[in-house]
Amino acid sequence: MSTVPPTINEDEASPNNISTIAGKSRVIACPATGAPAPQITWFKDNVEVVAGDSSDVRVLSNGRRLEISGVEVEHAGLYRCLAKNIAGHVDREYELHVIGLYNRNVIATSAERIMLCLR
Repeated sequence: MSTVPPTINEDEASPNNISTIAGKSRVIACPATGAPAPQITWFKDNVEVVAGDSSDVRVLSNGRRLEISGVEVEHAGLYRCLAKNIAGHVDREYELHVIGLYNRNVIATSAERIMLCLR
């Protein structure tokens, strides 16, 4: 049996920059293939995402999908999937931005500061 290093299908992968609305669910796709099938590990801000650590973050499809249910501001950050087998490894990064109430409060607070400075 021949070995093939892992690759990530760029056409099927999620974009590198992802924006989502707080409260919604979001899936990040890392469609990695190789021979033998690669083991896929997910990281958030360089910390491994362990399946079962959180009920709102799940690793699905043998690691090819990361699902975040009820996205919150705390979920924002740099995600990375690492696919490896005996022939090599490949990774891909995804920056998740969360748009929500927190962001609007920051804008309102900044506007209030500007108004105070103008008085």
